[in-house]
Amino acid sequence: MVLLPQVYIPRSDFEVTFRIGVAGPNRVNEAITMKFQIPFDGSLPQALSSADLWDYSHFSVIGSKRMAEQVYAFLNTWHLIEE
Repeated sequence: MVLLPQVYIPRSDFEVTFRIGVAGPNRVNEAITMKFQIPFDGSLPQALSSADLWDYSHFSVIGSKRMAEQVYAFLNTWHLIEE
């Protein structure tokens, strides 16, 4: 089991308000992973950019590929993928 944070990159001042709604559950998920020693990729949101999204949180085709690459690397780091 792993938990991944929700990626949210606002593109306007209006969308910044929703960052609070995304940040809360991300913090809770990270705390749960620390308590139960579950892998959590906190670096994931910083690894992606607004070019990877078609709005503030839904992946574009390119973003989907980049997300998959990031998740694969994360899972591989934790030895959760059998080669």
